[in-house]
Amino acid sequence: MIGIIVEGKSDREAIREICKKLGVDPKIRQMKGNNFQKAKSFALLLRKEGCRKVILLKDCHHFHPSEIEERFRNSDLKREVELCIVKNAIEAWFLADSSAISDYLHIKVDEIAEPEKIQDPAEYLEKIFKKAGKHYFKGGKDPEELAKKLDFEKLRKKCCSFRRFENLVLK
Repeated sequence: MIGIIVEGKSDREAIREICKKLGVDPKIRQMKGNNFQKAKSFALLLRKEGCRKVILLKDCHHFHPSEIEERFRNSDLKREVELCIVKNAIEAWFLADSSAISDYLHIKVDEIAEPEKIQDPAEYLEKIFKKAGKHYFKGGKDPEELAKKLDFEKLRKKCCSFRRFENLVLK
């Protein structure tokens, strides 16, 4: 069994659905913010619960991934978890599959070539939702429902952070 530490409710539910599609049933713990010490506590708990591996899924938001990697390398957390940095936020993964969004919102959504280069993918997704007369609720059902519709082949092509996550989950 594997454990995954995520940052928020939207990440938790989306990752649960993504892992289900990958054929994995992880133990997921949710932390808030950038507190590596809290992540270590969760990692130790997940290990005690029988997880052979723990993945810390970290959105980089406005930080450069190298800053997060350096903080991680300088922490004692690196002995407990494998780090997977999501380029900006998990919503970039949703933006990689415009047909999943189109299907969910019942509107035409243009293809996005490089979703991980969008600085605020949640805000970008909100603009798409507004075109459909809706709001994107990060903490609601939207991330979970979008994750159910994702075509992983599209994600693999467009999102290196998804490829890393998939490799960590499946190895």
